[in-house]
Amino acid sequence: MSLATDFPLIRHARVRGLRRWLPGIGFLSRYNRTLFSRDLVAGLVLTALLAPIGMGYAEATGLPAIYGLYATIIPLLAYAKWIVLAAEPVTDIDITAADVLTEIEEELQHAGIELCFAQMKGPVKDHLKRYGLFSKLGVENFFPTIGLAVDHYLLKNHVVWHDWEDDQNNDGIGA
Repeated sequence: MSLATDFPLIRHARVRGLRRWLPGIGFLSRYNRTLFSRDLVAGLVLTALLAPIGMGYAEATGLPAIYGLYATIIPLLAYAKWIVLAAEPVTDIDITAADVLTEIEEELQHAGIELCFAQMKGPVKDHLKRYGLFSKLGVENFFPTIGLAVDHYLLKNHVVWHDWEDDQNNDGIGA
């Protein structure tokens, strides 16, 4: 029995350099790069679902919404420069929310990250138009469904993707 092997904290303390602070970095040498496009799409879909929640939690705790956005997308930022917010739960946007959205969009643009929206309701779009945000955000960055947003990303970035749901002999397990 060795203390270094039996107690993870002691074993972790012996690790030096970058691996000590980013333990997942060792995984990169074993990563199957053929799965990259699938992982990328999975990350986009998860971000679309999690980003509004993270932004809401940040605002609820008194932090700027951008902190919540970054907290939910930091892992994705290593792979992509494109964020889709699933906006279906948003039913209204007031001037304060419009200001926050403007701030987020400017910070993301400065970082070279494109902000897109999926499933945004018509009345919310109307509010964005009144505040002058709809055209600033870009009409091309609004999609009726998350699926169409992902399809747009795949085409725009020349990502080869095969959706197992398109297989005729789909057994529910995947390709």
